[in-house]
Amino acid sequence: MKGSGADTVEVATRRRGIDALRGLAVVLMMEQHLGVWLWRWPGRGESLADYPTLVLLNALGGAAAPLFVTLAGYGSMLLAQRRQAPDVTLLRRGVVILGFAYALSLATPSWFTWRSWFVLHLIGASTLLAPVLRRLPNYGLLAAGAAVLWVSVIAQTLLETPFPLSNMRMGGWVRGGHGIAPTLLDGGLWRLMTFEGHFPLFPWLAFYMLGMVSARLSSAGLPKRQITLGITLLAAGGTLAALGPAGLGLLGQHSHLFSRAANVHAPFYPATPAFVLLLGGGALLAIGGAEHWEKRRGLSAEAPLVVLGRVSLTLLLLHVVVGRELSRPLGLWRNCSAETTLIVIAASVVGASLLARRWGRAKHRYGAEWLLRKLAP
Repeated sequence: MKGSGADTVEVATRRRGIDALRGLAVVLMMEQHLGVWLWRWPGRGESLADYPTLVLLNALGGAAAPLFVTLAGYGSMLLAQRRQAPDVTLLRRGVVILGFAYALSLATPSWFTWRSWFVLHLIGASTLLAPVLRRLPNYGLLAAGAAVLWVSVIAQTLLETPFPLSNMRMGGWVRGGHGIAPTLLDGGLWRLMTFEGHFPLFPWLAFYMLGMVSARLSSAGLPKRQITLGITLLAAGGTLAALGPAGLGLLGQHSHLFSRAANVHAPFYPATPAFVLLLGGGALLAIGGAEHWEKRRGLSAEAPLVVLGRVSLTLLLLHVVVGRELSRPLGLWRNCSAETTLIVIAASVVGASLLARRWGRAKHRYGAEWLLRKLAP
């Protein structure tokens, strides 16, 4: 069966450097999640410092979601530039991605509830907003991104959003006292979607908008501006984070707002402006670097990260269900040594790359990406 015209155009115009970054993002996500889900963590008399490799991998995994969301914005803008009437496609894709998101929530009851707002929910909702966002000029997108960051700080302050947010809270529950059952969080889905979920629109929509700006600069042949913007964001985020511990008492009664904005913590729930600026700047530099590498040195369509990037959505869905849900009945949930965990992570990444390369001969038929193109051509 031949592919549709839209499929043929999409394959012919793919940017392998961007595919490689998607592959890197999914590798970082897989290794972080599998490490947390399988490793039994330090025993008595041990600490995290005794396991530097797993700790480093976990820290690196924090870059996965920012990169995914930034690349989603990048891809939406490229689609808008290539299509005569892209808005219908963007809206359809937003709906389909949200469908994937809620299917994942249903398939992962140990982690999510129907109120949960994970990275796919964010990307789906952002894609629904793309027809409006794409009409903003670059300075408008950057200004809107800055507004998103500060609205998140003000709202989370008013809501008394805790640091860090627990999985229970991000599932829409409030822990009760001793012997008291958890209760539903006031505001439910809307509160999680906007400010207090895993990846709420405020402030995570800023990553998506940065990706849209990046795509425009790339298509206009302005790589230096892209790099300059990335460095500027990194410098701003670093400065904000460095000033954070001081709380800037000069701000008086508003110093607590600054402290919340400047907080960089692990885990990163809830994300702060300093975190977004740092990781957003890093994502733009990564995109610029990947595009430069592809232009100067080229990238093979069979390169491991490239083939992983072409099935990144499928792998995102599968690794959560398999790693989180199936590890429990198999007795692997937080029951593996550090060595075994690292072996499983390596085998999962290598195995996924080999299978994705072989699957590519069938154009990844019946995968999530294939279904997305069929439902929203």
